[in-house]
Amino acid sequence: MKPLLACAAASLGMVLTACGTQTEDALAPLQLTDAGAPAQIAAAAPGGDANGFELHATLPSAAPADAPVWRLPHASSADAPQVAGALGIPGRPTAVDGGWVTRYGAQRLAVRRDGSWSYGLDCSPNTPVQQESLDVMCASASGGVAVSPDGGVVMPPPSPGPSATQARALAAPVLSRLGWGDASLDVAISAPTTNVIARKNLDGHAVAGWPTTLDFDKDGKLTDANGWIGAPTRGRAYPLISASNAYKRLLAVPRAMPEICQMRKDGKPGCEPIPPTVITAATLGLALRHDLDRPLLVPAWLFTVQGSSEPLVAVAVDPRYLKPPASGTAPK
Repeated sequence: MKPLLACAAASLGMVLTACGTQTEDALAPLQLTDAGAPAQIAAAAPGGDANGFELHATLPSAAPADAPVWRLPHASSADAPQVAGALGIPGRPTAVDGGWVTRYGAQRLAVRRDGSWSYGLDCSPNTPVQQESLDVMCASASGGVAVSPDGGVVMPPPSPGPSATQARALAAPVLSRLGWGDASLDVAISAPTTNVIARKNLDGHAVAGWPTTLDFDKDGKLTDANGWIGAPTRGRAYPLISASNAYKRLLAVPRAMPEICQMRKDGKPGCEPIPPTVITAATLGLALRHDLDRPLLVPAWLFTVQGSSEPLVAVAVDPRYLKPPASGTAPK
C-alpha cells in the first residue's frame, strides 16, 4: 500500500482548508492451489492437435474488462443445524476437528469450517462422534444378491431412482431451505438413485464446480448430498486474459492418460485411438478454486466440450497476479 498526501494549499494568512491521505492498493496475488485446468483423458488424434484438443470455435483474442473474485464464507456453529434442518435430519450437531457432525441412523452429515458440507453413509458408526474425520466419506453399495437354481450367485440390477419430475419435486423444498431455490436443475436417472444437480449463476455468470447435489432413491429418500453454505461476497477485481490466451495455457496443462486400453475395433494390435476433445465455444464465467485453504470463485473461461455437460475450465486471471503457494503445488 502506497500512501499519497493530498493537501489543498492555502494562501498566506489563511488556514489549511483540506488535507487528507489517499491510498493506492496493490492487488494481492492469488495463491491458487488448483489453478490449472482439470486433467482430461485425451491424446493425439487425427484432426486434433498434439494433446488431443480440437477447436471448433473462434476464440476472442481481446482481454475482457477486470472482474472480481468472490469469497465463500466460513461455516459457523449456526450453519450446521441449518443445513441439517434443510435436509430433514433430526439431532444436534457435534463439534469435531474442522467442523460439525450430525449422525442420523446409518447416515452422517458433515459441515466443514471451509463452508462445504456433505451427507452420506457413515463409514464408522461405532467410532465416538467426537473422533470423526471430516476427510472420510463412504461409497454406498447398491443392489441385492439372488441365488439361481443351480446354486450360482446372480446380482439382480437395482431398481432405478425416481423419475425426473418426482426428483425435481423432492429437491424443491430442500433447495429452497438451503437458499438454492432459484437454481437451474439437471436431473440424471440411474439405479439405484436419481441425481439432481443444482447450479446457480453469480453476477450474471455461470459458475463451474459450485453446485448443490442431491441423490434420491426409489422411495424418495435422500441418500447422498453435497453443497456449500452461505452467499459469496464480492472481492477485488483482477485483470484478465483473453479466451485465446487461456486456451494456449490449457494446452500446456499435463494431461492424464487412460489406465485401461480399449481394444481396437478393427482387430489390429494396440489400443483404440482416443477421440479428440472437441471444444465448440468459450464463455467467461466463474470457477471454484482455493486461495491456499480459502475457497473462492475466480473469473474463468469455460470451454464448452462437445458431448459433455461439464465445461473445461481455465482460470482467466492474468498470470501476473497468480502466485504459487509455498508448497509449490500451484502451477505458475
